[in-house]
Amino acid sequence: MKTRPLICSPRSVKTHRAWLSSQDLQREPSVGDFEPLMTSSPSPPLINGQSSSHNLFTAHQGITCQLLSQAFAEVQLASSGDLGNLMMGKAAGGWRYQGEERAVQAFYKPSSSPSVHSFLGAGDLDRTLNSLWGVICQMSKSHLYNQSVRSVWTRPLEDSTQLVYILTDPSTCHLSQPRDFCCISTESKQGGLCILAMRSVFDESLPRPSVDAIRGEMMPSCWLLQPLRRNGKEATRVIYLLQLDLGSPSFPRRLLSSVARRQAAVIADLDVFLSL
Repeated sequence: MKTRPLICSPRSVKTHRAWLSSQDLQREPSVGDFEPLMTSSPSPPLINGQSSSHNLFTAHQGITCQLLSQAFAEVQLASSGDLGNLMMGKAAGGWRYQGEERAVQAFYKPSSSPSVHSFLGAGDLDRTLNSLWGVICQMSKSHLYNQSVRSVWTRPLEDSTQLVYILTDPSTCHLSQPRDFCCISTESKQGGLCILAMRSVFDESLPRPSVDAIRGEMMPSCWLLQPLRRNGKEATRVIYLLQLDLGSPSFPRRLLSSVARRQAAVIADLDVFLSL
């Protein structure tokens, strides 16, 4: 089943760049008519970091559309526009198949930088899209099914957009020190697909780097859900894209394949969590 691109201006899709600040967000070019998902009444006023968060709030439509486009474009590139290719272990755009982990197909995309890693997982789950979407969108609970995450702090900017602080468990990537990430996340439903995308961002209200963790950078990453029918019942194709700069030191290259499969297996872990 082929997927159609998100409705965003092509010029909004850019390659990896440095962290964005709230001032950078205001300078982003306008991007088509795409609107991030709105599901309920506006969030209550913010108390801390009012000025910076206000800048992010007023600029969020531009940056979130760009983020959604970048993450979705990478999935499209990897799958050659058909998510079914990933389920058969076929990938393009520099992505390399790493094998199957608990019925999830795992992929890795090499980088010229030893600290930059791109992981992708693809799996079909016998669960409704809405049941999966309801859990994935609650990012503050992602540590309950994602073994790579130690804790998550979130702060809403509005219904579909939030600031997110993530502290990771280093053991899942064979690292000696935890990594932490300061991100913006956004969600969208379009053309039958649901996508939750995130990337690193700088904002004064987010935690500063500390000696307890190495500050990493998250490039455009996402959860993407596509509804299916299997054996006459509702099912969902789940894609998990994670692109990171872990800083130094990174994990040994000989462990790359096992780390890639471990990251992809978060899809299977999500399925187990929903069975509890």
